[in-house]
Amino acid sequence: MVDQTLARPDIKGIAMWFGGNPAVLPLVEKAVAKKIPVVFPHFPVDQSFYKNAANVVQIAADTTKYPDPTAKAFCAELAARGITKGSIGLTENGHNATEDMVAKVFTEGIKKYCPQFKVLDVQLEGAEPTQAIAVATSIIQANPDIVGGFSTTGGGPTTWAGAQKETGKKLVSVGMDATRVNLDLVKNGEVWGLVAQPLYEECKGSAELLFKMANGEKVPYWTILEAPLVTKDNEAAFYAILDKLEPSFRTAQNPDEVRAKYTVKGKFYYVQSSAWHPVHQLTQQSFMEGCKTLGLQCELATTDENTLEALVAMVDQTLARPDIKGIAMWFGGNPAVLPLVE
Repeated sequence: MVDQTLARPDIKGIAMWFGGNPAVLPLVEKAVAKKIPVVFPHFPVDQSFYKNAANVVQIAADTTKYPDPTAKAFCAELAARGITKGSIGLTENGHNATEDMVAKVFTEGIKKYCPQFKVLDVQLEGAEPTQAIAVATSIIQANPDIVGGFSTTGGGPTTWAGAQKETGKKLVSVGMDATRVNLDLVKNGEVWGLVAQPLYEECKGSAELLFKMANGEKVPYWTILEAPLVTKDNEAAFYAILDKLEPSFRTAQNPDEVRAKYTVKGKFYYVQSSAWHPVHQLTQQSFMEGCKTLGLQCELATTDENTLEALVAMVDQTLARPDIKGIAMWFGGNPAVLPLVE
């Protein structure tokens, strides 16, 4: 997509949402060669990463600084609730320069402002909500002394709110990003707060920076923005931004909502002979991985025998199971499968 955009004859500037990723460097070189201004919002890195290119700048909050006051406020909230000890769960969507630094600085802040609390090792929650809630739920269940949860990603408020519902344990929890879903979780008391990463300011500012650069104006390499903590006390301004922008959002569906439309319950089976063979074990585990991704109940119906008779018998047994809702069979195109298909 970037290559196609850089090749457009009408391009005068480009903002790209993956600064700090090594994969962007060849694209930066192309933009530099064409004298196309480049702005990277959200992912701050040292200018040397882009070889100090004059037409490349970034706009973002300083991840080495803003998690510190968040940690301080987190400690104050624990104290206000009369909580004096315990552990704090820590989750990321995935390892990257931004999230790793936020987690590091938050952890250091907790050690500085309320060292009686222990920040647990980072766990990756991922982007899929059901999986993320399961990760946070596991953290709560594995740590009976847990009193708080902190996430470095925009799905984090949903993650920790969901885990609290699953476990019935009330925590001081903070995630990222002032989306309406997240703001509502704060308003409803399902999470205590969120860090408003300056997504609006970063991207609005990216347009302004590109315009200035395209017109020859000098701008600093890094335009540093604030990332304030949002609680019930200061939500209104962030709802106002969404009220202005959301009418232009495209229609989208949460994957969980799409999946919820499928109401068939029961078990799906995978039938195969020569189950011991490494190739067949690969196919079996691939099927199970697909089931796991979709949250399905699945089972392998396999035999180590390598005879057609054993395979047919296995299919017959599987088709007779009362809980079967679907079957995959590793012998398509074989005449022996036709009576089974019928």
